[in-house]
Amino acid sequence: LFREVEGHLGDGAVLDYMGVRPQDDLDAYLRHDPRSRAALIPARVDVHSIHGDADATVDVEFSRVFPAALTELAGANHADVIDPDSPYFAQVRDLLLG
Repeated sequence: LFREVEGHLGDGAVLDYMGVRPQDDLDAYLRHDPRSRAALIPARVDVHSIHGDADATVDVEFSRVFPAALTELAGANHADVIDPDSPYFAQVRDLLLG
């Protein structure tokens, strides 16, 4: 979440959610950051990120640095991966169901 705050991800969505800057409450950021949380999980858990490469809200680069498998959906925007009416949703469903 640190990079996301610095990069003004989603027009400041992370800072709005957290309500405080990282330098003012480092522990809160470590507790909520998915990368930090993944490192604390004792068992090995497979994580697969799905991200549209046309996402103008959250740059796909943020998912590329996450320690997980990543599927980039060519042409998909921010909401396409969760919208059942999206032309990409069948591909997302198939990825999730394996």
